[in-house]
Amino acid sequence: MNGRLFLNNVSLGLYADLVHRREHHRRRGETLAGLRALGRLASGPLHARVDGRAVAARVLLVANNAYDLSLFTVGERARLDEGRLHLYAASGWLPNDWHERQGERFAVDVPGDRVAAALDGEPVEFESPLNFETLPRALRVLIPAETKGDGAVHDNPEATDEEQEQAQSGRRQEEEEAMRGPGHEDPDEAAKRAGTGRDGE
Repeated sequence: MNGRLFLNNVSLGLYADLVHRREHHRRRGETLAGLRALGRLASGPLHARVDGRAVAARVLLVANNAYDLSLFTVGERARLDEGRLHLYAASGWLPNDWHERQGERFAVDVPGDRVAAALDGEPVEFESPLNFETLPRALRVLIPAETKGDGAVHDNPEATDEEQEQAQSGRRQEEEEAMRGPGHEDPDEAAKRAGTGRDGE
């Protein structure tokens, strides 16, 4: 959407407002955030144009692949590799009657300079219009070629157990040194340079 990648969905309207209010109240530490959010339910619908056609909806959702939006399975998807966008619009008092469109791209024009949205559940703002397009097979996922019999995933499946342990030990030492940061020396190393073990301290 407008050059910003998303994996799951982008929502506009009521849900996006609630996400923005949640973040605002979290930063301010307000205890009445829930009541204020409920008050948002009384507001009017979002007026937009989708590919030039007028739409009035309380929630507008553009999803990557088809969602099952029934009451008890909200958010389930039968597949993740369909390669199509699905636009859902709900206009009722409670968003339970969804109207769906699907395609490879959508243009959503919302009045105003900035549009509040929730992108994969995070509050964001964009300039209108919002141009959505799908990028099939754009997400690369790395998986191991094979795993050891113990179920552990290793960087080099061909390495022996001893080589794996040596690699892990070296990595742990590097991580410990990085966590200590500058100016924090390993006590064992300092004792070795001083010519005495830790037992002689």
